[in-house]
Amino acid sequence: MTSPPFAFFVSLLREIRGHNNSVLRVFNRWVTRLRTDFPDLAEGSTVTLFRFLFPEEDSRRKYDMKEVRLASAIADCFGISAKTLEGWTTSEHGCLGMQVENVLQLTSSFDSAYISSLSMSEVDDLLDELAANSGFTDSALRTKYPPSNRRDRSTIIRLLYRSLPPSEAGWLTQMILKDLRPMLYPLQETHYSRALKTHNSVSVVELACKDAMKVWDPSLHMLHGYRLRSRLEDAARAFERGEPISWNPQCGEPVPIPKARKGRGCDDALAPLRSSTEIWAETKYDGERAQIHVQLSNEDKPRITIFSKSLRDSTWDRYGIHELILESLYLAPNYKSSSITSDVIVEAEMVAWHGDKMDEFWRIHSLVEHTARSVRHAPLGESEEGYTQASLRTDISDRHLGLVFFDILLLNGTSLLNMAYSSRRSILESIIQPLPTRSMLTTRVKIALEGHPPEGFATIENTLATHIASGEEGLVLKAAESRYNDWRLPWVKFKKDYIPGYGDTIDCVLLGLGWDKDRARELRVSTDCYTTFYFGGLRNEADIKKDPTIHPHFYLFFTASYGLSRDDLEESNFYLRAVETVPWSSATKQPAGLPFTFTMLKDLTPPSHILVTPLLCELFGAGFTKAPHSRSYALRHPRIVKLFRPHERTWSDGVTLSALHKIAQESMGRDRSDKDVDDWVNTTWNKPVSPTAAVKRKATIEKWEQKLVSDRSFKVPHTRSMVSLQPELAMPSESRIVVGSSQQTATKETTDIQLKPGSSNGDLPILLQNAAVFLATQNKKLRHHWQGILPASNTVHCLESLFEACGWLTDDHSQSNPSIKRGIVLLSVDETREDLVREIHDRKLLCAGPASLKSIWVLAG
Repeated sequence: MTSPPFAFFVSLLREIRGHNNSVLRVFNRWVTRLRTDFPDLAEGSTVTLFRFLFPEEDSRRKYDMKEVRLASAIADCFGISAKTLEGWTTSEHGCLGMQVENVLQLTSSFDSAYISSLSMSEVDDLLDELAANSGFTDSALRTKYPPSNRRDRSTIIRLLYRSLPPSEAGWLTQMILKDLRPMLYPLQETHYSRALKTHNSVSVVELACKDAMKVWDPSLHMLHGYRLRSRLEDAARAFERGEPISWNPQCGEPVPIPKARKGRGCDDALAPLRSSTEIWAETKYDGERAQIHVQLSNEDKPRITIFSKSLRDSTWDRYGIHELILESLYLAPNYKSSSITSDVIVEAEMVAWHGDKMDEFWRIHSLVEHTARSVRHAPLGESEEGYTQASLRTDISDRHLGLVFFDILLLNGTSLLNMAYSSRRSILESIIQPLPTRSMLTTRVKIALEGHPPEGFATIENTLATHIASGEEGLVLKAAESRYNDWRLPWVKFKKDYIPGYGDTIDCVLLGLGWDKDRARELRVSTDCYTTFYFGGLRNEADIKKDPTIHPHFYLFFTASYGLSRDDLEESNFYLRAVETVPWSSATKQPAGLPFTFTMLKDLTPPSHILVTPLLCELFGAGFTKAPHSRSYALRHPRIVKLFRPHERTWSDGVTLSALHKIAQESMGRDRSDKDVDDWVNTTWNKPVSPTAAVKRKATIEKWEQKLVSDRSFKVPHTRSMVSLQPELAMPSESRIVVGSSQQTATKETTDIQLKPGSSNGDLPILLQNAAVFLATQNKKLRHHWQGILPASNTVHCLESLFEACGWLTDDHSQSNPSIKRGIVLLSVDETREDLVREIHDRKLLCAGPASLKSIWVLAG
């Protein structure tokens, strides 16, 4: 039994890097050679290969080493200055692995033909031991390397790196960082403008995990096992052991969590569940997901394992809910009987509770830190914003963690995954003991689908409006007959920020600019591009009102990296490089030459530049929260809508910290903490008392219901003109979307497409009736959505079929389909597809008898 050299694995990575457009062929050739050169592979080779090739999927190993710490460890290993490796942040690719390779090329004593003696299994074992030094690593792996037998990080780093040539050291660095992308798929354009403007989504083909499985195992047993299991390592190990494809959940092994679809309106949310006879809308509570495994044995106490949403073992992080779990399941020592006699797996949301009310999401963090029996445990200390230790203790003692149960997957060792949701819910209700202000079952409302329009619209509108007014996150729609993780009847998350234009919007002050490696690698841009924007609020507005000569003081406390299209981001970068900025790092307390002062949240990665004159941005988000150690509210999942130029609006129009606090409280349906005092004073002096949150909530419910009713029929965004192949024609408005030969102008009736799932030809708008439609979009979700709307008889599978249907053929005797009046090419609004338009244009020039051609329209939606 042999394990291939680590250098042999690196040869695969080099080949993929050099042949990016044929990654599957490269992997296929490498696998063939591997099995030829090493016919007797050691046990565990499949697990090792897939952990190396897809390190981001390795949820069991955590190294607790980001770029700064790892660079320092590598520099110490080779006795070089850490500053030589810090250049990765300013190099074009922003990749530490590349920097390690370049620096070691200058100092290495190995010749170019040197090959390391380390095998893949030896590197894997050393990485296991390295990960065992992190408290976030899976407990089973830490047990394998107990502290008494475990070597320290620096020793393991030396054993790993000192025998590797520079290239292999670079690849290993990115494996430890769990991101091979920058080395495996290097940037093709390094200037931000060209990278953003000329991006082609198909120019870089990445090796997908599922495709690699198909090559490794053509029988597809491993792929099917991966779909049933939640972790890549479990699927690989099961394949090697020859375990059957069928799988039953078992305690200690996480069950794959369903990926819910997003509902972007009432109609859209109900669309995938229309075939159901009964739908339930469960309240989506704002907490941390917990998949709870309880094993009963002859031991004195049941064994609890808790997995987080990311499938990490967080059992000891969440020690504070262990006793609550046992009490809620009737398994506490003082309970003599329970219907649970063996292993059970339930799903719940871990929430914070304050008095008799559920508390805000951000409170969970401090409660977990206070109660954890792991590395997440943190003693109470003073916050940078004025929380004293005493006030923090009061905060904690006044609050506690709670649980909201919403599903059951295993009972007494028997799988319930194939059981209908309605049956699983009944079983869950029978085994859970609700404990006031501590644990409960998720509340739910039945949605009726009878009537035209369905009665469920009114129910779901009222339910969502009520939840929004109460500050709750939203709803999860579930079909009564759906199985767990049922792709035919999926769960649908329905929140206000999923509906276009319905999220929380604020105007905030933009103060800093930076580059974020994760966002940059998504966009495929180099370090010369600003990808991340730093926002804050004015803190001393009261002082400025008294004395206008006082410098503004800002609190910089959150960032946004999403929202702008590639074109908008390019335009913003161009503008921001023209305005005055000063470089800044955390080592510099206050950059010189600024007409304002600022403080920054200590946990925030510092920006690279500070704007001399702050700007104003419109931001959109999903409610409000507070970062750890911060007392100021910020948008959750903030996205940038618009960057204002100073002549449009100035930073002084931005929301102040005090105003932001009021907006957040109102959005969450909460009274301010001192309202009762103000009300007492006003009552004493016969002054009007401000309405309570409960009174405001009623008005808010009515407002949201009216908004949802007015937007009841959710539409695919109106189609707009993509391009015209008739430049000689005037374009009086966007309604002209003709791409063919005849002069037709689209009316509002034809462009206002209101498609509904299950539409018949008679229900289709005029534009789509008697049309041949080619779904050219590369957006898989949008393609799937349209496939569910358009009748199969209206769609063609390729552009050539569209040409044939419309008579766009080069044969003089070719004839079009007489039942087809026009052809339509559907794209996403963010796709230009100049290649496709050029192909249509070229075909038109080659066609015989162009006067008889039927129009082809290119639409975006």
